[in-house]
Amino acid sequence: MSQYMLPHHVFVCHEGEHVVFLDVQQDRYFALERGLFRGLDKLVRGWPAIGGPGDPRPDLVRLLLSKGLLVPGDRAGKAAAPISCAEPVDELTAESWGESVRIRPIHVIHFCRAVLAAKLSLRLCRFQTTVRRATKDVARRARRVRLDIRCIHELVAIFAWLRPFLFTSKDACLFEALALRTFLARFGVHASWVFGVQAKPFLAHCWLQYENCVLNDGVGRVRRYTPIMCIE
Repeated sequence: MSQYMLPHHVFVCHEGEHVVFLDVQQDRYFALERGLFRGLDKLVRGWPAIGGPGDPRPDLVRLLLSKGLLVPGDRAGKAAAPISCAEPVDELTAESWGESVRIRPIHVIHFCRAVLAAKLSLRLCRFQTTVRRATKDVARRARRVRLDIRCIHELVAIFAWLRPFLFTSKDACLFEALALRTFLARFGVHASWVFGVQAKPFLAHCWLQYENCVLNDGVGRVRRYTPIMCIE
């Protein structure tokens, strides 16, 4: 049988009774019922055996190929295994800081630069370009070493204290996560950018984590979502 793979810009997760794809290149999600995918593990490298026994449906394979969610195995691609992401167990949110913060000029400068960079990137660039640039920028600025948790927690609190002066976080998880990730990177903090989905009803959300600690949301809320992409 022919073998297929995921394109490098496509991510997948299994959420309840659905399979959800994220196409970063098109900035679109696709969700299909889990039962349609029975037997697909025989054709797609890394695909888990789900949906019960049976043979893969040729019409489904054709649909996924036409949507650009699969590529033939002789082309550049990756295995279709779901991502591995640390399960959140704690949170380092501004609300849980509980102390006063000392804001220095360098915090204000980096905050303004991070917010401006996030705003320009989301307004002028495609989502795929934003993700690629954010990844390179953070990798260049942040040190991949274990930093003091209290320092990270205070930086998150400082960002939240400054936030109302330039933007609100209501219905802006993408913008806030990108701006906070850029802000933290300027102080040497490498935070993971996690994207998650709910299938029924369909909802998409993103947040930041430092190891297994959520930085800009509550553990209870993000656990409602199944991670589909994690940008380290």
